[in-house]
Parts: sequence; structure tokens; C-alpha cells
Amino acid sequence: MIKVTLGDTDVMLRWATPMDGELLASGFKRLSAESRRMRFFSAMPRMPDSVMKSLLSIDPPRHFAVIALDASVMDSTPDSWFAAAVGVARLIAMPERPGASEFAMTVIDGFQHHGLGHLLFEVLLVTGAHVGVRTIEADVLTENAAMTALLHHYRSKSSHPTNDYTTTHTRVPVAENLDDIDPERRAMLEELIRHDPRLVPPEPG
Repeated sequence: MIKVTLGDTDVMLRWATPMDGELLASGFKRLSAESRRMRFFSAMPRMPDSVMKSLLSIDPPRHFAVIALDASVMDSTPDSWFAAAVGVARLIAMPERPGASEFAMTVIDGFQHHGLGHLLFEVLLVTGAHVGVRTIEADVLTENAAMTALLHHYRSKSSHPTNDYTTTHTRVPVAENLDDIDPERRAMLEELIRHDPRLVPPEPG
């Protein structure tokens, strides 16, 4: 786990594990209906079992996820961890397209527009580069201005919207963005990667 400061708030980052179901469900309950709709394309009242199963099918480096925790509400009691979950982002490989991975990201309402989305996406960029990902892709609701702006910041390229104009397929190049990440932050993310040896390619030879 590593600590990153966002303004006047510290967040802890760690890799998700298959044991994090309750933690993710706790964060989901704290999302507004609109945030759930932007993320899941539906204001579903509870996280479907299929979505939870997908989130917890961790298999680095093919599929990995990072969790953000609000350091200010963490203490030694287990229940504090459930209140601390404020964001999650994941990458899952697209076997039919080597080098491409699909991403998903969720940030609870109280931490939106404070830099956490950019931090989580940069975790995906830096880690993706380590494991051979060349493009990060997703279908995004066309009306999701916040996510569209975030991806545009990272040189996203979008295909034409679907026939009903509800979603747009977006692709972000990995290598083109690495040099723009703050060096100090990138060093911290490299340290996070070292916490899971499955994410670090073996030395040649």
C-alpha cells in the first residue's frame, strides 16, 4: 500500500484481491444514482453479482484492479476499511486484440473532481506499460462529460457513437502519456507495482 496526497487529502492505494467483495459493495452503496448510471449505464440499486464476480476475478497481469482508500477514516478496526473505500479502477486484457485492455473506473461522489480519477487512471497507464498494454479502451456514455474530459486529457481517440448515440468507444494510447505524468507520482506508482511481482515482467535472460 502507498500513500498519495491529493490537495489536503491523503489516499492509500493498494491492489484489489478476490477477498474485497464487501469493500467494493460498501463503496457502491455510497454512490449516487447518477454516478451509478454514469458508470454502469443504469442506476441499479445494488451491484449485480455478475459485476461483482468480474471485479473480483483478479488474475495479474491479464486482469488487475487498484483500490483507493480515504486515509483520514482508516484505523485499526475492520469496519473503518469499509467506510474508507472511495474509488476503484481496473484493466482487463482483450484476448482478441493483443496489447489492448478494457478499463473501468468508479469514484464515489465526495471524491469526484478532486484528482482521484486522474490518479487512478495514471495507475492503469503506468502499470499497463509494465505488462505490455498499448491501448486502454472503454465504452463511455456520450453524456458523461466528466469521463470524456478526463480521457481527452490523456489523448483519447473516439470512434463514432453507437447508432442511438448513447455510448462512444474511446481509446487511450499508453506510451504517449507516460512522460507527462509527474515524475514523483510516477515513482510512487512504480513502487506500488513492485508490491505485486506478478505485475513486473521478469528480467530478460
